[in-house]
Amino acid sequence: MEDALAAALDRRAAVGLLRSIDHHHHHHDDRDDHDDSSRSTDAHDGDGFGDPLDDDSTAATTTTRMVDFSSNDYFGLARRPDVRNLFLKRLAAAAADADATNAADAARASGRTRASTMDTTATNAADATTTTPYLPAPVLGSTGSRLLTGNSRAAAALERRLARFHRAPAALLFNSGYDANLALMSTLPQPGGATVIDELVHASVHDGARRAREPRTVRAFRHNDVAHLRQVLAEEADRIVREAASYHSSSSNKQTKPSMPGIVVAVEAIYSMDGDAAPLPAIVAALADPRLTAAGGAVLVVDEAHSTGVCGPQGRGLVAHHGLEARVFARLHTFGKAVGAHGAAVLGPKVLKRFLVNYARPLVFSTAIPPHALVAVDCAYAAIERDAEGLQRRIGELVRAYRAAFAEERLNKFVGKRKHESPSSLTELQKKFKKTTTTTTTTTTTGNARVARVSAALRARGFDVRPIRSPTVPRGSERLRICLHAHNSEDEVAALADCLVDVLASFEEEEEAGGRGEDAAGMEVKAGAAGVVAAAGRGSGGDGGGGSGTGARVARL
Repeated sequence: MEDALAAALDRRAAVGLLRSIDHHHHHHDDRDDHDDSSRSTDAHDGDGFGDPLDDDSTAATTTTRMVDFSSNDYFGLARRPDVRNLFLKRLAAAAADADATNAADAARASGRTRASTMDTTATNAADATTTTPYLPAPVLGSTGSRLLTGNSRAAAALERRLARFHRAPAALLFNSGYDANLALMSTLPQPGGATVIDELVHASVHDGARRAREPRTVRAFRHNDVAHLRQVLAEEADRIVREAASYHSSSSNKQTKPSMPGIVVAVEAIYSMDGDAAPLPAIVAALADPRLTAAGGAVLVVDEAHSTGVCGPQGRGLVAHHGLEARVFARLHTFGKAVGAHGAAVLGPKVLKRFLVNYARPLVFSTAIPPHALVAVDCAYAAIERDAEGLQRRIGELVRAYRAAFAEERLNKFVGKRKHESPSSLTELQKKFKKTTTTTTTTTTTGNARVARVSAALRARGFDVRPIRSPTVPRGSERLRICLHAHNSEDEVAALADCLVDVLASFEEEEEAGGRGEDAAGMEVKAGAAGVVAAAGRGSGGDGGGGSGTGARVARL
């Protein structure tokens, strides 16, 4: 078996697609949206078959040297001293409460034991052997699934808080955003119905949809293309009605009206690989088309992983920003991004919560979130309720500073270093930047090796910027993913822009001198509500984030 596994890794390494956990990467995401390390070009990585986490000191010291433009900790709550102090205080209080509860339980158990020893009848002796033993209240772990010993007053209280804050009838906790999407998308679609997804939704949505009950149909619509979504919805509604009528006509019971399974539509609020937002009002309007009613209607699932905190009043998300809480069937809010913690919650009607408790295998068969993680989420939400809107404004200032950093003067600096007259990718970026009225502008390059080299050069100069390589994104759309945070400064943003321009210019000169004939190095600036994504990616051979070809459909799988 070990030989077979090693051979599979060799095959992936041979085509430059081998992933590893980077020594320097210590900011972990509960639902890894970028899965960014095919192979690092750092010399210490070796052949990739050693223990990638065997050097704790390297991770700690390297991170202290670099400016964070990589983590999903948009608000900096994972490192804020006031949040940490509140967490430690509440954790100590919870432990003291557990100790008091344990002492009281022990006293009651002792009293029951003394009473049972006074009765020497055989019946009572038998009863004593089957009495549930004294178990102390857990402090470190939840000890079981929510349906067994893992439920707690703290978990229920956090769910009530989340439901109130996000203005939903009910909330249900999951261990991660991946688990939550897997649970939703594998159970919500009904047999014979349809699952319709944006082609760039997260891998967990794809994985869940593939596990839905048979017969199942999964369709993708072009990224953020509402007209194409309407077309796919109409086609699937017609199919559902046609197949239901055919089945009903062949059934022995023709008196019963056939039940229509309906359509489940899944999108992300903010797409982490491109930083663009879903057109939620237009999507909601498309789902309200009366022609879908005959097929059982359509419901919308919105993954708010990268919009939690950074969008909407008090940070309630993009759905709340548009006032669409009552028109979105289910929302997924994760705790590993702006919340700075771990885990996730599904928000929706009470019947959805009951349904998931009964049918969602990632919930039923997983140990529940531990008590300390519940405390961490509660503390982070206290900070979000109080500070989110100010932090949103801060991130907005940095997004504008990042765009301004690529003004004409800095781009001309790059152009001036080139020795030939053909337009550079940054010159194209400059042209697009003049025209754009959005926070996004794009230019192209290709290759895992190039994007890894650019990332390594930036990190060597003190900027923690990670490469996104194929197969995480389609071949030809490799990129750098640059995230802005409330803890970054305008000076850091300007310094990163200078460094990025300088590195790209140096690489182009090197490639031209070497005569390799590769495409000009470039970058894609993506300033979304959750941050800015800059990508050295998206060449002519790939479909990229908004492409309509088949390559884009496998993005993030």
